[in-house]
Amino acid sequence: MELLYIGNVFDVSGYAEVSREIVCGLHKLGLTIQLHPVDVPMVKVQLEPEVIRVLQQTVSSRVSSRAPVIQTMAAGGFQRITNRYNIGITMLEADRLTPQWVYHCNRLDEVWVPSHFNYATFTQSGVQPGKVKVLPFGVDADRFTPHGPAYSVPGKRGFTFLSVLDWHKRKGYDILVKAFSTVFSAQDDVSLLLKITNTMGADFSGVEAEINRISRECRPDPPTIIVWSQNLSRQEMPSFYRTADCFVLPSHGEGWSMPTIEAMATGLPVVVTNWSGHTEYANPGNAFMINVECFEPIPPVDPWNDYVYKGARWARPSAHHLGVIFRSIVANPAGAKNIGRLGRESVIANYTWSASCRRMYRHLATLWARYGRW
Repeated sequence: MELLYIGNVFDVSGYAEVSREIVCGLHKLGLTIQLHPVDVPMVKVQLEPEVIRVLQQTVSSRVSSRAPVIQTMAAGGFQRITNRYNIGITMLEADRLTPQWVYHCNRLDEVWVPSHFNYATFTQSGVQPGKVKVLPFGVDADRFTPHGPAYSVPGKRGFTFLSVLDWHKRKGYDILVKAFSTVFSAQDDVSLLLKITNTMGADFSGVEAEINRISRECRPDPPTIIVWSQNLSRQEMPSFYRTADCFVLPSHGEGWSMPTIEAMATGLPVVVTNWSGHTEYANPGNAFMINVECFEPIPPVDPWNDYVYKGARWARPSAHHLGVIFRSIVANPAGAKNIGRLGRESVIANYTWSASCRRMYRHLATLWARYGRW
């Protein structure tokens, strides 16, 4: 079988990580892939030599002019390529799609989404149900494991909560800092480590001042909050998760949330909002799920945000309930650790990248058998 694959692969974004895993996984299964990398203005990522070798090999490969094509990107960028079977891989963190997204999805033959949450939001927005297939993403179980060294982070205290996030309103950083600062003070032997993913090379010089402002609005003696804004390599990230005791992300919505499933695979108990894409693998049986207070219109933030989310809503996680969860975890760290064990077992059993790529391969093989050589 042959495949033309279009997507960004050389940067630190979530879409690039998805594309790297899919291309390398399908290549390992014997699919002949021609990779057309899309260059986006984001920070580049350091890759392992083996990954670079596979990507370079697929860039140099050539496939039939009628081979099916997969495009992995925000759906607004989908283009129908004539004389090919067109598949798009995408996701969204809100409760509905814009008419532009619906139009671009319906132009393709299939749209793969990673969660049943997105199957519902896409089809309810007007994407033809027969086109939408749920093919979950995964996690690299060999890289993300509880075993191995922990990254050294100066200043962290006894029990450490970790959040890995873009500095964006969608991630709920204000809710996180408020809840943490309401529950804990400088006298508590706890810390919150904020690993800010800098995908665009932005200036984060004002982040600590904003965090300090939110904290001091809650109490005059706020707890220890550490900001880590420098990018880490792929090789360093597993050890960075291992420096913490618990992962927390009270976001307003997620398409999949790579950091959450990576934290679970590393054995950390995770605290996440009980809504959106990550509920495909995180649930009350293997994670701490934050109650949703309501659904609210997505506020204007920037031109890209406003284009993608126009007219949509997302969840408002409860800061109060997050505070209750914080207290319960610190009061019973052994119980939290057991939740982390259950989380790891569930994602390793059901959501590894190797299993995900095998599902994709089988589906492509079915299409190949049905339609023959395109």
